[in-house]
Amino acid sequence: DIWLNYDGCNSRRITPVAEVVGWTILDGFGFDGTNLIDQSGVTIVNAKLGARYTVNSHSFYVGYGVPVTNQVWYDGVFRMEYRRAF
Repeated sequence: DIWLNYDGCNSRRITPVAEVVGWTILDGFGFDGTNLIDQSGVTIVNAKLGARYTVNSHSFYVGYGVPVTNQVWYDGVFRMEYRRAF
């Protein structure tokens, strides 16, 4: 954690997040607008960077992701996430 503050009841921190996410299509077809294309075995990989701010059981994440392979689901993605732990 880059920043940590603990006073017994209130814990706050900022955590850097780096992710590499990949998918491999096992079987199926895609459509290029005119033709069906076999997509079996296609692998898609994305890299994502962001930060998570946590206060007690609540956290908020902000990050951005880009493709690292020629096959893509998207060109770039901005993601925000709220999470509450029980």
